[in-house]
Amino acid sequence: MTKKESLGEEIYSGTASFGRVMALISAVISTLIGIALIIGGIYILSYKDKDKSIMAKIIDCPQPNNLCCDSWIDNNGGRNYNCILQIEYTVAGKQYKEVINPVGSTQYSKGGVIKIRYDPSNPSQVKLGSPPPHWLGWVLIAIGVFIPIMAWIWVWLTRKYKVAAAAQGVGTGLSVITGGRL
Repeated sequence: MTKKESLGEEIYSGTASFGRVMALISAVISTLIGIALIIGGIYILSYKDKDKSIMAKIIDCPQPNNLCCDSWIDNNGGRNYNCILQIEYTVAGKQYKEVINPVGSTQYSKGGVIKIRYDPSNPSQVKLGSPPPHWLGWVLIAIGVFIPIMAWIWVWLTRKYKVAAAAQGVGTGLSVITGGRL
């Protein structure tokens, strides 16, 4: 004659089983995200910036009323600008005029100067900002290694300890029930 489990033991076992499955699914997803982060980090580390920097003059603001930028207030109370600028710059004795559209916290005005980057093989191809720093590549690689390792350690813990698996099951269940608002 087998001993019948109590309702509490059945719920505990069911929650632990659900937690083990969810830990495994999370580990697989974490591994895929980790691989993407590592690839991104390697790309940043191997990126060779061939662009040259130069100062360009803002010669026109082709928006209505000769305004260069429209502004708005973001969710944190900061002012942001969406600008349309016609710039002029000279590369190897040849003058270029391009229209760019910077968006950010800097407001520009006609007659001002802006630092741009251009491709030496195609000087009309203009970029703003700087290339990603190498330290960012190392950070992405470190996070890409750390997250899957921790996820697989959690899978091991849920396999070894029923209480860890039940905690995972309860946490996932509550997250589903509340829509992640806990």
